[in-house]
Amino acid sequence: MGLDGSMDETIRIAMIDDVEAVTGLTRSAYAKWEPLIGREPLPIKTDFVGALRKHRIDILYLGPHMASLVETIRRDDDVLIENVAVAPRFQKRAYGRRMVAHAELPAWQSGLAYVRLYTNSGPPPA
Repeated sequence: MGLDGSMDETIRIAMIDDVEAVTGLTRSAYAKWEPLIGREPLPIKTDFVGALRKHRIDILYLGPHMASLVETIRRDDDVLIENVAVAPRFQKRAYGRRMVAHAELPAWQSGLAYVRLYTNSGPPPA
């Protein structure tokens, strides 16, 4: 823990051993949207074994707790943010924004001018 009582933050790249935890975090983060959009949100259907082989997934830990993740795909001219997920107990604390900012830095360091964010289309929340 930090001096102010907050948990230490660590961000690391996901490994194949993280598949179950990444899948669980994503499912829990998006579950609330299914009733609103009338179907399972696309990130819930992700094959994270395949995603980990093809994409970069960075995980934010707060102490020992997996709090958030960002999945990115490097393309020719940009980096696409495919998924940003925050565990329900850590939502509404700006960890999603923190992970988007984290994804932007390596893109800019690589000389890429654009970071794009995938968004789900569907009816607006009631």
